[in-house]
Amino acid sequence: MHDAKEDEECALMIALRAVTRFMETKLVSSPKDHVGVLLWNTAESRMITETRSGFRPHTMELIKTQQVNVPKTYEMQQLVQAIQSDSNVLQQRFSAGPEQIPIEHVLANALHLLSSTTKAGTKRIFYITNQDDPQPGPGKQLAQKACLDRMKDFHRRGIDMEPFFMSSQLHTFRVNTFYAEIVGSYDDGRTDDALRPWRLRQMQDQNGGKRKAWDSTFKLQELDEQISGREMPKRVIFDLLMDLGALSKPNDAQHAKSQRASQWRIHVKGYALIIEATKDMPVRVSSYGQENPADIYEVMAYQRMYDTKTMERVPAPEVTNAYTICENPNGPAQVVLSDEEVKQLRTFGCIPGIKLLGFKQRSTLHFVDNIKHAYFLYPSDMEHPGSKRTFAALLNSMLSKEVYALALYMPRENVIPAFVAILPQAEELDADGNQLVPPGMNMVILPYTDDLRELPRNQAEHANAEQIFNAGQIIDQYLRKAPFNPDAFTNPALQHHYLTLMAVAFNQEKPAYQDTILPDYALIDERAGSQIQTWNDSIDADPRTRPVSPPTKRTSQTMPVQWSTEREQEIQSMHQQGLLGRYLVAELRDVCAHYDLPTTGRKADLVDRLQNYFSTS
Repeated sequence: MHDAKEDEECALMIALRAVTRFMETKLVSSPKDHVGVLLWNTAESRMITETRSGFRPHTMELIKTQQVNVPKTYEMQQLVQAIQSDSNVLQQRFSAGPEQIPIEHVLANALHLLSSTTKAGTKRIFYITNQDDPQPGPGKQLAQKACLDRMKDFHRRGIDMEPFFMSSQLHTFRVNTFYAEIVGSYDDGRTDDALRPWRLRQMQDQNGGKRKAWDSTFKLQELDEQISGREMPKRVIFDLLMDLGALSKPNDAQHAKSQRASQWRIHVKGYALIIEATKDMPVRVSSYGQENPADIYEVMAYQRMYDTKTMERVPAPEVTNAYTICENPNGPAQVVLSDEEVKQLRTFGCIPGIKLLGFKQRSTLHFVDNIKHAYFLYPSDMEHPGSKRTFAALLNSMLSKEVYALALYMPRENVIPAFVAILPQAEELDADGNQLVPPGMNMVILPYTDDLRELPRNQAEHANAEQIFNAGQIIDQYLRKAPFNPDAFTNPALQHHYLTLMAVAFNQEKPAYQDTILPDYALIDERAGSQIQTWNDSIDADPRTRPVSPPTKRTSQTMPVQWSTEREQEIQSMHQQGLLGRYLVAELRDVCAHYDLPTTGRKADLVDRLQNYFSTS
């Protein structure tokens, strides 16, 4: 990892810079996540975390696995800057050990570190190396077997490993030399193969050739992009049972009571394929009057109930839910409901899950029925064996009959149930047999009646054949064979927000706002400038687009308004009552003209002008 050409950075330096960038990103996007850095094959043995079984030598815990924070991130920034200023710092602080330590020892140390940390929903190891044959010789098979056993321990403890194998211009990383069996054995069929892209998919490199997705080039930018791309795992939004119906028809009352226990169920998990990224809510902090203002702590909020008459605190068990129905002379009439009764009113007696109600033709589902983003359903055999087989049979049947399922969906307790449409999705492959679209079902939340609104009336004119043809010429210039990828466009407001937070945290200069999604007008003019001009000319030549002359003002035949004392008193009375808005616009303009006030503007401007005049006169 220390070796490199004169015009290149060494692999260790690239890895340290990528880790620093990763911690900076975590600091603003996921500040509650834990991050640690472990180096191996070092001459110095230094471990910060204490464990009962101890650690293997020649490993260095550069950063203890803890919640990402500004001081540790700042230390990594200073380390990278020091190495850039003096290349000897890298050799002095992280000199290589006398010999290669077994990779099984490296994985064992990483397992001890993750086991000693706090509980987390997802634990991952980002494994970065540029050595494809770490243990050559006759003992390679035994070393691989030991690593396989360690990977099984990872799986039993819910730890995932993301490999980043780095190649250089002089040496191409060969995964089959040592790591192929180790990485391949980790996929035991219980996890989605899409989570292991380095095993299945291929990608194009800059020279046009194909290489495996796990093969990182010897560049910081690509390593940084790959770490950022795999940084967010596929998180399960909900994990529910899906009721497909009763196993048998109840014949008696006793069987009817146990009908719930005899349901035909499968286990499904829901994923959000796309969701809007928003800024995190701010957290209130305080130093609690301590001498060091840098020691700030999160302010904890507590809610307590007090009697409005006596101002005494009311215990939580005595607080009930009361709803006012009407007012009467004796006081408001209220209905008091317990928490359980309110819960029954909200949930209609349903329990969390997805209950299949029936099937309908695809033609009965309209685009306006989709009011929010859909969820992707995929089965799981870990809780209920046979769910994948049943799910696949149901999916194929729905695809062949071109129907969708109508179901009742309740994600968790005390949530209002919703009707959903479950649409089947067939698997799609490219020419090389790689998966483009996975098989599964998309669950669309259907609206209630009060969620629908009438569409606005469209009074636009219809385009003629020439205008339609010219518009089609513009569209043809922007047709792309590749599908739209929203990951290629970042939200500039969010990026500026995060960069500003980082600048404030590290006491740096605040960045200037850059909108990275502005249209490239030069490219648009080069690609379709003539077509756009032709389309504009066809629109301008249409007589329907010519401006209509405004109506003429008052003609000489219009009789002037006769002013009298009674009329002026009427206007003064309307002003005092605040009813000048009842006059028509033409009448208000006549009143303004009578008092030598401007007559231009909207109705609200005329009313405000008259009110100000009468108030000051």
